[in-house]
Amino acid sequence: MSTKPSPLHRVPNGRLREEAVARVERGLLSWHELAVAVGIRRRQRPGHRDGEGDTTRLRRMLGLVPDGHQPPCFISTLSYEKALALARALGCDPADVGL
Repeated sequence: MSTKPSPLHRVPNGRLREEAVARVERGLLSWHELAVAVGIRRRQRPGHRDGEGDTTRLRRMLGLVPDGHQPPCFISTLSYEKALALARALGCDPADVGL
């Protein structure tokens, strides 16, 4: 029997959010560096470099920026795969951030 969560498995993003904010505030990495490490990149558009980290999408994923719906709401869960990628990019043990 496999212990890997299904692709639909969602996990809370609170501990990842706290860890990301703490590391950015301490200057250990930037939002841009974190977005690139997780693989969240902007689509090529005029005025943006190709492959530039999409910090707005990253911050939305962490629940720091509203998701754009009306009324605005903040994302509180992530897919297991995205959460694991974020934990690895932060250099965290996945168990330490609730995965």
